[in-house]
Amino acid sequence: MLFGVLYIIPNPTLQEGAERIKAMTAEEPKRVTAHYIKSSQHRIIHASGMWGGITPQGEVRIAMFHEFQKLPDRILYSITEVGALQEIQREGGGNPYEVDREVEVDIIMSVGTARALRAWLDGHLKRFEEGKPPAREEESV
Repeated sequence: MLFGVLYIIPNPTLQEGAERIKAMTAEEPKRVTAHYIKSSQHRIIHASGMWGGITPQGEVRIAMFHEFQKLPDRILYSITEVGALQEIQREGGGNPYEVDREVEVDIIMSVGTARALRAWLDGHLKRFEEGKPPAREEESV
């Protein structure tokens, strides 16, 4: 029988980063510039919902999906006297009581990053619910 050992390598948290910044000496810079570069695979997606949880490594996994009903393969129409289309026959398509969930992206993050994401979302939702204008898009966590 084989036995394995799972090593969990912790990700640095925001707290650890803050402690490192506080520990900087006077000679080290106290500012950092973040440059945002979009990868060649960058795209905007629509998310109808999500699925996920905590991974065996203690990270948070969120699978974002787009939910839809299947389109018919083909529809045959007749043209009415006024030039409108009237459906005659439909082929293929899904059951009206079933939906497909196309997973667009999986996001895996540390628990610290998930907490920061939650706080960031809570702040934006609070502004929206209070009728305030959106915060600057450039804001990050």
